[in-house]
Amino acid sequence: MLFERIANRSWSKQTIPELFHETCQLRKNKVALVFQGQKITFNELNVNVQKAASMLIGMGIKPGDRVTLLPTTRPEFIYLYLGIIHVGAVYNVLNLLWGENEIRAILERNDPKVIVTIDEYKGKNFIELIKNSIPELSINENEVTSKNIPSLTHMIQVSEQGENYIGFHAYEEEISKVRIRPDEILERVKLQKGTDTQIMYQTSGSTGVSKTVLLDQRTPLAAINFGAKNTGFTEEDSYINFSPMFHVGGLFAINLNLVYAGTTLYIMDSFSPLEALQLIDENHITTTFAFAAHLQGIKQLPKFYDYNFTIKKMVLAGDPKAYDLAKEMCRHDDVVVNMLFGQTEHCGLIGLGEHDCCEPKLQKYFNGRPLPGVEVIIKDIHTGEILPDHQPGEICYRSPLLFKGYYKQPDKTSKAIDENGFFHSGDYGTLEFGHIRFLGRLGGVIKSGGENVSTYRVNLQLIDLFPDEIEDVQSLGIPDDYWGTKLIAWIRKKEGNVPLSTEDLKKRCKGKMADYEIPKDILFWDGEWPVSAEGKINQKLLIQRAIEILSNKPVH
Repeated sequence: MLFERIANRSWSKQTIPELFHETCQLRKNKVALVFQGQKITFNELNVNVQKAASMLIGMGIKPGDRVTLLPTTRPEFIYLYLGIIHVGAVYNVLNLLWGENEIRAILERNDPKVIVTIDEYKGKNFIELIKNSIPELSINENEVTSKNIPSLTHMIQVSEQGENYIGFHAYEEEISKVRIRPDEILERVKLQKGTDTQIMYQTSGSTGVSKTVLLDQRTPLAAINFGAKNTGFTEEDSYINFSPMFHVGGLFAINLNLVYAGTTLYIMDSFSPLEALQLIDENHITTTFAFAAHLQGIKQLPKFYDYNFTIKKMVLAGDPKAYDLAKEMCRHDDVVVNMLFGQTEHCGLIGLGEHDCCEPKLQKYFNGRPLPGVEVIIKDIHTGEILPDHQPGEICYRSPLLFKGYYKQPDKTSKAIDENGFFHSGDYGTLEFGHIRFLGRLGGVIKSGGENVSTYRVNLQLIDLFPDEIEDVQSLGIPDDYWGTKLIAWIRKKEGNVPLSTEDLKKRCKGKMADYEIPKDILFWDGEWPVSAEGKINQKLLIQRAIEILSNKPVH
């Protein structure tokens, strides 16, 4: 089935629901999902998706309506994703690390008709977070209304403990009484086209409030098609997901295994290095997508070598150091580690290494060859001139699979895409030997634990949150084996105030800033900032001093 689909270019001819139904029919009794020891067959998966779709129809969801999720990686949210696509609605996931300000801004812009959230996760109460993010929320029995979000009619909560909350429908309760509507679902599926905009993903918010990326069905399907082809993925493989559902890596895992390949997908509520290693060992799992932080977390386990790390095929978002780590961990002569270059605006995959590449340098130091149909150029960051091979500049690309724009932000869309249709990625790199080489983000953006973090934005938020304690702040990134780049903050405190401790800062920032924007360490600077010869704050010196001071501290 998978080889035929790749050969026939099925990703470009069929929709996600059509492929999913075929897969479920051909793989009825095969295990599709494994979660906390529970094994769910493709037939059971299909029934649960039908129930989720029928529930949404019963709540009045029409094609084009937006359904927003704050999900953990649980089966219920996978059922909802596929159910949303089946009924022709638009799937939108939000980052669980965000605070009230970010959630409020996104909800008010994205016009959801239904919001579905986990109730509690890692000590964070998402019921209260949603209510606080919609302060004008009005609850009337089974429906809700909001002055600032006039589209909103229903809220649903998923609770592992079976809790109920005023204003929220309990997912399990709704599913238990739903009447499956196969004919109505089928009619909606028949009306769909691959070019329908049905997916809204959020950018990482590296330059302010997260932008909402509009995607059609073809883009994620192309990602899994070429991902499977380039890694040599087969129907005999199995896959463990490390990514949260609010990251396109989570969408890749669901579509690759459950929609396209008919393979078994192992999921965890959240990434746990030990649980991941145990699952890989016990089930002989062969494939994954990983960030460097995932690999570091697993490799640093005291008894790592007591387990059999059976991964043989990996798509990796990392650097040459992470590539070497992956090869060392996999312990197989025939292991495939394919580096990628990806962005949300192209559903996570623009360039990808190839499993049959015989040049180790290209696999280790480059981020893959552009996917078929994707044209990549490098532009001078000052003049916009197209640069020759080997010359670094801004990575720009155009593609028939490029996103449809940022929702309700035409100015940002037109600014990002030039008159020739090239998207300006904001990433710095080169094009060499037909391969992309990623060299970092332009400007003051660091990538920490897989998340893009704007140090400028962090500075503004810290000053805003601590107006009585902080005179000025310079946040920056320093090299770190676990995080890739660790976010730290140099603070100049206001005269007469007791210095903030790192733990106090983290505690007071929790829920107000995104988790990945909260500095891992803070340091205190006396006097004026050091200045470079150009009259700018000497970031290199601040980084050097931070490394010296923190070099003897343990990695967190």
